Amino acid sequence: MRADPLRFDLLNREQEALYRSWSPEQRLRAGLREMGAVREFMAAAVAQQHPHWSADEVRREVARRILGNHR
Repeated sequence: MRADPLRFDLLNREQEALYRSWSPEQRLRAGLREMGAVREFMAAAVAQQHPHWSADEVRREVARRILGNHR
């Protein structure tokens, strides 16, 4: 089955309209939830790549990847 790009555009507009209707607090909460999900997925990937690392080492690597290695 092929994706219909026009349908995706419609969904994006509907989603955008929904987000615009949200209060700033709702937008912040949604963004924080999404960031939490990103950290969880990234931590799972790092842990799979480095199974011998401790949970603390995995957390530090996730933070480094998100924040960058700026010194």
